[in-house]
Amino acid sequence: ADNSKVTTNFAGFSKPEAAMNVQFASATSGADVAQIQQMIETARAKGNAAIEKTSKIDDGSKAKAKEALEDFLAAFQKTLEGGVTDGGASLELGDNSMSLVAGAYVADSQKVLEGIKKYAELETTDLPKVELDAETIGDVKFHNVTYKIPDHNEKATKLLTENGEMIVGVGKNAVYFAIGAERMSKSLNLGN
Repeated sequence: ADNSKVTTNFAGFSKPEAAMNVQFASATSGADVAQIQQMIETARAKGNAAIEKTSKIDDGSKAKAKEALEDFLAAFQKTLEGGVTDGGASLELGDNSMSLVAGAYVADSQKVLEGIKKYAELETTDLPKVELDAETIGDVKFHNVTYKIPDHNEKATKLLTENGEMIVGVGKNAVYFAIGAERMSKSLNLGN
């Protein structure tokens, strides 16, 4: 694929004060499709096996967990097969804080949202919990994901958040992610 004319729509994630910035934008070709399909099939098989094996998802929720996985994989596959990948991320480190924000083009972001909604319905033990539609900025809906910090790890609590929180935002053809001490709306600023 010709990558000489590909540009990113996520340049706003690059912050001069960040410890690390990542940007990617590339075109994929038809030759990449077979490899993409094989990668998706491997992820599907391993993901479904992990869902069956875990005791953290109630047996009655395992079918729904597989549906959520399928939604995420379908969105990923459609994006890669669509011929364009685009995204960016920024990691900021402080003495006692850390924030990671990222965003990427997703051809069918609605599928990601469907997967998040299905995941939110799961009956689980010790897996992250999702609060749907916690905040909306423009056309992006943000969902809070809370998780347990192992053994009340004081250092992790300072670096991340007291209760273990990350935020996932889904907008038209884009998915955003943030974890760390800063709230998504403040640290992400939707890549602007």
